[in-house]
Amino acid sequence: MISLMRKQKKKRRNELKSFIENEQKNFVQEIAKMNSLEIEKGKHIQTQIKIYDSLLDARIRLQKALVAVNSLSIDYKINDLEKNKLFIKNVENESNSLIGCLSEIRKTLIEMDKIDVEYTLERNKDFSKSSLESLCDNVIDLDKQILTWQNETLLKWSDKVKATSVLSLNKFNSLNQNILDLIQKNMTNKEKLLEATYIDRTEKKQPKNKERFDDTDFYQALLFNLINKRMVDSGNTQGLRWSILKQKKQKNNIDTKASKGRRLRYHVHEKIQNFMTPNPVNLWVEEKIDNLFSSLFGQIPLDNIMKTCD
Repeated sequence: MISLMRKQKKKRRNELKSFIENEQKNFVQEIAKMNSLEIEKGKHIQTQIKIYDSLLDARIRLQKALVAVNSLSIDYKINDLEKNKLFIKNVENESNSLIGCLSEIRKTLIEMDKIDVEYTLERNKDFSKSSLESLCDNVIDLDKQILTWQNETLLKWSDKVKATSVLSLNKFNSLNQNILDLIQKNMTNKEKLLEATYIDRTEKKQPKNKERFDDTDFYQALLFNLINKRMVDSGNTQGLRWSILKQKKQKNNIDTKASKGRRLRYHVHEKIQNFMTPNPVNLWVEEKIDNLFSSLFGQIPLDNIMKTCD
């Protein structure tokens, strides 16, 4: 009977031990899986940052070309020349091909995100032969189809940014407002935004023209963010390096003679500010003192002295 009970206890102990070991293995596997997912996310973020930096670099390089194009004279008679029609047609074909390639990239990304859309243009087509109107209609139609998914994505990531932000919780702060409301608010006056691109910002100060495109405001905002990012990145590394070197060189200032009462300890009071000693205003001058002592011997009448004092 006793041996049977011992066997049962041993069996239960082994079962409990195996259960604990399995739980530990599962826990370690879950931690490793989470770490691998975080590492993968970090790599994707780095890739996205590199893509954004490359696009920003391309936009900065295009600024000089944009300024040069705006400086050209606008003469519609030049377009009617036979030698220029061929160049204009080639530029239009290249522009259509670029729009078509960008549409193909958008479609590929949409398929990767598993969004159901209907394409109006054929895949792998020579877009240089397509009309500009059909390409623009395709872009507009694609924007309408992904509008719901786009708004959901913006809200999702906007909420995540708000959750990790330590800025003011003021409801009037733009970061604490709905991102869709902010976009709608900025897009209400679209004509004003378009007119801002017609302004000549060069020294010539020519009147507004719809044939001109100048997004200097947006370009300056991009440059400002880029400079701040570079300054913060370089400042963090230099500051961290300086703090480490400072900690290595820093020595504790210890007075070895201050123990066992060998040094008198005292505290110096701060200087009294805005303090003035009392100055009595009824003091006699030297002349009044001389008159007083001279009157003691009857040289000057006392009445004259009192008048002088008054």
